[in-house]
Amino acid sequence: MVRMAPKTSFQGRCVRSAAFIILGVNLYFFNFSPVQAQVTCTPPTSGNNVCSIIPASTYAEFNGLEQKIRTDYLNEITKSMADSAVLSNLNASMMGPGTINRFQVGAGVTLAGVKRDDINIQYQDISIPKLPNAGASLNTSAMAGVNLGWLLGNGASDQDAEARSFLHRINIYAHGFQGKIGQGDLRSVSSSVSNDLTVNGSINSFGATVRFQLLRERYTRLDFFGFTGLNLGIGFHRTSEDMNFNYHPGVANAVKVAFGPATGKWDGDVNFGYQSRVQSVPIDVRTGVRLFYFLTVFAGAGMSSNSGNTKLNLNISGPVYLALDPNASGLPPQAIQQLNGNASGKLGLRTSGSANVKGQMNYLIAGFEINILMFKLLAEGMMTDDKIYSANVGIKFAL
Repeated sequence: MVRMAPKTSFQGRCVRSAAFIILGVNLYFFNFSPVQAQVTCTPPTSGNNVCSIIPASTYAEFNGLEQKIRTDYLNEITKSMADSAVLSNLNASMMGPGTINRFQVGAGVTLAGVKRDDINIQYQDISIPKLPNAGASLNTSAMAGVNLGWLLGNGASDQDAEARSFLHRINIYAHGFQGKIGQGDLRSVSSSVSNDLTVNGSINSFGATVRFQLLRERYTRLDFFGFTGLNLGIGFHRTSEDMNFNYHPGVANAVKVAFGPATGKWDGDVNFGYQSRVQSVPIDVRTGVRLFYFLTVFAGAGMSSNSGNTKLNLNISGPVYLALDPNASGLPPQAIQQLNGNASGKLGLRTSGSANVKGQMNYLIAGFEINILMFKLLAEGMMTDDKIYSANVGIKFAL
């Protein structure tokens, strides 16, 4: 029987490492080449073979275990990542209450995440309990917005009612970001995991929304109090998310493993690739109130039609140290080798997962803007009906 302790299983270690990377590098270049999923033990070119210590009955279960992990776990966690990518994509536009007087420019960051029930893997006599099922996505973007009436020379939207035109009811928003991300950009993230973590990627995201004022804004004199009106928006958002990282946990953090009577440690290097392509068409309504000019509180609701998919490639390979001793997994690798006659070999896992994004999401919106002279500090949150959450913070210059 193959046993892997929950706290030190190689899947759990990979998930913890991947969580830092999934926080949002958006790559453009990573190519996923077809791989044959498998679990293998490779003997050394010379000397004693550690693979011969693994019972033949356990060997027969290796590839069945890989398929079970892929279908029951990797595909599910990929789905969680896909759902997070959709919501961070929707929440990156920094529209706030959805009204513009003349124009706005700004920048912000959006984080989305979901935590679902842990997954238990059971394959024949192999049991791996409580693998975490969570997803996260980070979207960094710059934005610009303009009132169509002002853009076409009809003045600001807050002018006298007699001078306002139909075009003042239309506001246009756009956001996006594109750029490469290297190891230096994620230095704080990588160093918090290990100095042996390398990351590379790039960002490519874009979105545009047109909003129409169904009910006009109403404000008291000096803008002390007001109603931001009711507006309807329809948009198109596209995001490409990828990552490519390599992580070497080191001998001190080698994973404990047990293959029947053979126990020991696995010092595997982790190569992880993640790719997400998401397109969304959201429709929502927003309204709000302004208090003493300085604070605007807004809320809304909407739905989004989505398409796209996510993919995971996972490759773990490295030396495995085994001995026919029930206490071997608690010993250093060098001590384990002394017990098995200096036998050596490599254990490898190569697998992948994929999932389509959720076709439709219903969501609620809430947030606030703090007005400081010509600047707006924005905080905005979204929540779907199946408990996916997203938060956006940013700053805008507005006239």
